[in-house]
Amino acid sequence: MRHLVDQDARLAALIAYVGIVEVPLRGEYFPSLVRAVVGQQLSVHVADCIYRRLEAQIALTPEALRAASDQTLRACGLSAAKMVYVRDLAEKVALGDLVLDRLAGLPDEQVTKQLMAVKGIGTWTAAIFLIFSLGRLDVMATTDGGLRRAVHWLYAHGSDDSGQVPDWTEMGRRWRPYRTVASLYLWEIINQNLVARPREAVLPTLEESNP
Repeated sequence: MRHLVDQDARLAALIAYVGIVEVPLRGEYFPSLVRAVVGQQLSVHVADCIYRRLEAQIALTPEALRAASDQTLRACGLSAAKMVYVRDLAEKVALGDLVLDRLAGLPDEQVTKQLMAVKGIGTWTAAIFLIFSLGRLDVMATTDGGLRRAVHWLYAHGSDDSGQVPDWTEMGRRWRPYRTVASLYLWEIINQNLVARPREAVLPTLEESNP
């Protein structure tokens, strides 16, 4: 937090407003990956609802997912594509093609490479796993819609969608090696629905001239 405060005045103002953010890690890797796949391109609320239904209907193990019927998975809210994805994940884990317990010992790039061998897992899902399961400190899910909305709210100059924000490369350079921590604070803008309020009302001490 001290590093981010020193490097970025806008993020410093947000950190002061939000305070400490505590995020418990999802220690069970297989359910965590299923949850991440379920959450692709969905709001947090919708994704949580679908995941809770799935969790209530079947045990979240590779064997149970391989055996689950289309009807059961569809009733939980999974699309046809996501049924394919979670089954491919279950298959690869069950057959030993993906050994989840080994991922914690690998660098971020290798974790991402191994996860992306599963159908439907891309950089976003891999980033979510790195952050919320492995607790890696320097990860940024640049394709995340909520993160992009939060960045626009905090950094845009101007009140409409044409407002300009710094590019991801510049922000990433500024936040390294704690891009995960920066992301967690930016997600709080969405979690607390700050995007529904004018930035100057939430962060009145923010110097608008500071990029």
